[in-house]
Amino acid sequence: MLEQIKPLGPEHILQSNEDDKIKSLLGWFKNDFMGWTSNDPLCTKCTPDGRGEVPMQVNILNGTSWKLRAIEIHKCNKCGYEYTFPRYGKILKIAEMRTGRCSEWSMLFGAIMNALKTETRIVHDFLDHCWNETIIDGKWVHMDSTLAYPISINHPYYYEQNWGKSTSTSWHFLTVEE
Repeated sequence: MLEQIKPLGPEHILQSNEDDKIKSLLGWFKNDFMGWTSNDPLCTKCTPDGRGEVPMQVNILNGTSWKLRAIEIHKCNKCGYEYTFPRYGKILKIAEMRTGRCSEWSMLFGAIMNALKTETRIVHDFLDHCWNETIIDGKWVHMDSTLAYPISINHPYYYEQNWGKSTSTSWHFLTVEE
C-alpha cells in the first residue's frame, strides 16, 4: 500500500532536501491535494449566487467495518439537493476521494510520510480531532496537515490555546503500517 501512496507527492517535493520536504509536502497536501468536507455544510444549489446560505441536514449511517467507517447523507430541506460523504478508513480509498476531515487527512498524510520512510503515527485525542506525529531528529514532533505552516509543525498546544480544547485526557496513538 505504501508503494502505491508514494507517487502521490509531486516529484519536485520528493526530490527536495529533508529540511524543505516536510514543509513543502504539508503545503501541497493542504492547499493542492486534499479538500475539506465541512461538518455543517450549507447548500450552494438553492441560492442564485451559490453562496451557501441554507443549512443542510445530515443523516449518519454506521459503516460496516473500518474500511467504511460511516456514511453521511447531507440534504437541503429547501431545494432537496443531496450529497453523500462516505467516511473511509482505507488509505487508498481516501487518496482516491481526496476529501475528508481531520481523520482522513491524518490517515493519508501519515501514510505518505511513512511511504517516504519518515516514521509517522496518527494521534486521536478523543476530543474530535486527529493529527500526526513524526520522528524528526530522533523525537516525536506534532504535525497537523489541516493547519497552515508554521502552526502545522511542532505546535501541540494549539488546540488548547486556540480551540478551547482540553488535552488533559489521554491521547491515543495509531501507527500507519503497510
